[in-house]
Amino acid sequence: MKILITGATGLIGNAVLKAALKKNFKVNYLTRDKDKIKKSIDCNGFYWDINNDYIDLKCFEGVNVIINLVGEKIFQKWTKKSKKEILSSRIKPIDLLIKGIKRSNEIGIRSFVSASAIGIYQNDFEKNYTENETVDPENFIQKTVYKWEKKSMSVRKLIPCTSILRIGLVLSKKNGYLKETDYPMKFGIGIQLGSGNQWQSWIHIDDIANIFLFIAGINTMGIYNAVAPKPLPQKLFLKKIRLSSYRKFIIIKLPSFFLKFFFRERASILLDSQRVSSKKILELGYDFAYKEVDEALNNLYNRDDNLT
Repeated sequence: MKILITGATGLIGNAVLKAALKKNFKVNYLTRDKDKIKKSIDCNGFYWDINNDYIDLKCFEGVNVIINLVGEKIFQKWTKKSKKEILSSRIKPIDLLIKGIKRSNEIGIRSFVSASAIGIYQNDFEKNYTENETVDPENFIQKTVYKWEKKSMSVRKLIPCTSILRIGLVLSKKNGYLKETDYPMKFGIGIQLGSGNQWQSWIHIDDIANIFLFIAGINTMGIYNAVAPKPLPQKLFLKKIRLSSYRKFIIIKLPSFFLKFFFRERASILLDSQRVSSKKILELGYDFAYKEVDEALNNLYNRDDNLT
């Protein structure tokens, strides 16, 4: 299998690239930084300039699968300009890929797998969200993810086997949620966000990388929740980290009103509760390496490879 990856220098994209090479797949990747273009027998970089509508059509040669992971980070200061960039960084790349596929005349591309996020689901402490949930976007994140998924699904006109993975909180010590949560613990402080009862649907970095490859390899289509089978409340997550990291820290509770005052609209990222089901992808046959958060954290706190 030969894969084209966008966003290959990001946390998930880099993990997917390494996992693909480990499985002896051939990999092409797209980058906006010419200094990051490398060439080898198994892995080759190609330049694209999304803002100027340019893509090196050689990136599609011999490709069977496209994995789309490009997009600006969500948790940054929200202004009218940054909100526009967050959305356009997810929409424009897909438009350019569609144009590139048409221009390349490559007929061997059989699968398109695009990232999405569980942020499309509304804040709820009781529901167990499945992919069949009716989506009614209200806030900025939900509206952004909704438009992102709609654009991703437009690829079906060219590639019928188009799939979307709604990604949960990715656990990796290299970047993302765990790194941000872990940092104050080094100084003896664990931070409970609001009540701490909000459900956190997580996934280990190895599993999310392998799920992308799993979906890419079976020619399926549709939407899948990419989360581990057992979510847990935020305050319990802190306790699990304490056990796995062997760190001693006190837990400081930051009230919801304080987070809403300080982060404004972005506070929803920290306070919203989404308990998300992985039943559909389990029934498809994916076998999680890390079903329990204890297993995931123990692995991450006791490994020193490049995926952490």
